[in-house]
Amino acid sequence: MTKQGDAKGLYPLVILAGEGLVVLGFYFITETTGRGPVAWLNLAVCMLIFFLDASPPLLFARTAAEFSDRIPSIGILWLLRIFYTLASISVILAGWRWGVAFRFQLLVQLAIFLVAGVFVLAAMFAAEHAVDVKNEEGGLLANIDLLRNGMTSLAMQISRLPTLSALAKQANRCSDDARYMTPSRNPRAWELETQLLGKIRETEAFLNNQSSPGTSEDDLRGGAAKLLEEITFLLQDRKACSIE
Repeated sequence: MTKQGDAKGLYPLVILAGEGLVVLGFYFITETTGRGPVAWLNLAVCMLIFFLDASPPLLFARTAAEFSDRIPSIGILWLLRIFYTLASISVILAGWRWGVAFRFQLLVQLAIFLVAGVFVLAAMFAAEHAVDVKNEEGGLLANIDLLRNGMTSLAMQISRLPTLSALAKQANRCSDDARYMTPSRNPRAWELETQLLGKIRETEAFLNNQSSPGTSEDDLRGGAAKLLEEITFLLQDRKACSIE
């Protein structure tokens, strides 16, 4: 186990020890006769405040998930801690200073707790949205990577065939276009990428089949030129989708 894993395993013990100190302090500070409903409510609120303020090292310790995925939720949860701590302590102090009735204090504390719940839901939604965006972008980029690798491989295959030396420059331009292609959420872009992948595979298969002995050089050049022209046209259309 790593040092970080050891430290993370100690966080629950630290929180439990702190909560124990809060309870112990409650019994030392309050008289037996003063432990009415308000005192018990304040104890519960103080324990919750301590948990919220002491839990970030446990909640945000490094995990297998990317830290960037949790950044949107971290800001919301920090606001939650600040809001709940200040609001709840303000109610406790106001109740002690002006003798606010228990039922009013309970109602306000429940309202604050409800607002805190909204913060938590917002943090969960933000984290899920970040993961969805990351997964979507990862899928888009994976498709682009396939295109780049496929086009680079095709350009190398063409450059190795002396018969197709006249097409090598065009193949390299297509490879450069694929290299600088950027992901796009445009449905048309996804359709063109699928067509490009299919056309690249078709061209590779054609070269493998036609480069065997006995194949006419004119047929090889003509067929490869036609397929490469189709790839060039599809790449131009795909570049236009990135600009839109």
